[in-house]
Amino acid sequence: MAGGLSGLRVLDLSQALSGPYCSTILADQGAEVIKIEPPQGEIFRHMGPYYRGEWSCYFVGLHRNKRGVVLDLKKRSGREAFVDLVRVSDVVLNNFRPGVLERLGISYTQMKEVNPRIIVASITGYGSDGSCQHRTAFDLAVVASSGVLSVTGTEEGELVKPGVPVADLAAGMFATIGILTALTERNLSGLGQHIDISMFDTQLSMLSYLVSWYTATGE
Repeated sequence: MAGGLSGLRVLDLSQALSGPYCSTILADQGAEVIKIEPPQGEIFRHMGPYYRGEWSCYFVGLHRNKRGVVLDLKKRSGREAFVDLVRVSDVVLNNFRPGVLERLGISYTQMKEVNPRIIVASITGYGSDGSCQHRTAFDLAVVASSGVLSVTGTEEGELVKPGVPVADLAAGMFATIGILTALTERNLSGLGQHIDISMFDTQLSMLSYLVSWYTATGE
């Protein structure tokens, strides 16, 4: 049986966890996901300690139901091939640092010139603008800076790292929601848009009622 997202083509430039988790959700629902890797390969292909054949279990578990292609986006030929794919695709997903797409010459503005319907979803640590945009972001740092870590631990006050990378996984889920929302809006306007997902913002959202408690009590 075809999935609900059959016919949707996603170009996945992301690596590590947040972006690949998002594209895995889309692929599991029937989207055609084309994972674009640099010549040296995805950074987590060889991340231990467990392996399935030559590839890390980490990598294998996050890339089921996907196609793959190698493009060197630092070379003109690679960028031209990527732009050709953008012309016939629906979504481009990335988790680069702010400014990387622009430096590569494949910004959202440039992509929408060749395909006005393209939806670009960018996952960053602290957003694509603002004073914190260039801060180094990884899961535990974001969990700590957002305040999630302060409510994870023992009654004695000892902080405990969450058992799963909640900042990465939440960013992937929120990116999925953003993409599906943008697709619905595109059915009305005929145009794509740029989605900016901040890992930090997703953690504030997940604090939910705790933020309400703080604003009400100051504690």
